[in-house]
Amino acid sequence: SWTKKIKNPGSVLKAGEEIEAKVIEVDPESHRIRLGVKQLSEDPWKSLAATYSRGSVIEGEVTSVTDFGVFVRVFGDIEGLISKNNLAEQTGRTSDDALKQYNKGDKIKAVVSDINVGAQRLSLSVREYMKSLQREELAKYIQDEQDEATVTLGDILKNKGNDSFGS
Repeated sequence: SWTKKIKNPGSVLKAGEEIEAKVIEVDPESHRIRLGVKQLSEDPWKSLAATYSRGSVIEGEVTSVTDFGVFVRVFGDIEGLISKNNLAEQTGRTSDDALKQYNKGDKIKAVVSDINVGAQRLSLSVREYMKSLQREELAKYIQDEQDEATVTLGDILKNKGNDSFGS
């Protein structure tokens, strides 16, 4: 599996079972061949890295809550970790309090902090997601204020023309 750690193939396969596999290596000296099942499908880690860059928003489902963070299943059945330091914190709340607000099965949005395809590690941040939302709101507010404060030459001439002709 690209996404699950399987220590014993016997836990997934049975003797005599027919499966499709890809030949990965042939060692004529030891009369061995290496087969792979996961190589029949595309590596979801590469697809994840191509689709979501650092800083992009991703949505997933909480699969477990631990003492050190929240695991979230995202794109391609990949699990990412939101460390408790990267959970959304309100003023006066500890990271342990932030952990308590999440439960298995909760839908969650976060920002991709780091993707390491080789190590199959995905780090996420709710805190950065919340900051990005605040930045968007602030930028929208500033743009709205600038739009209201903007006066064109046409507006001035239109108003001046109305003043000079009276009613």
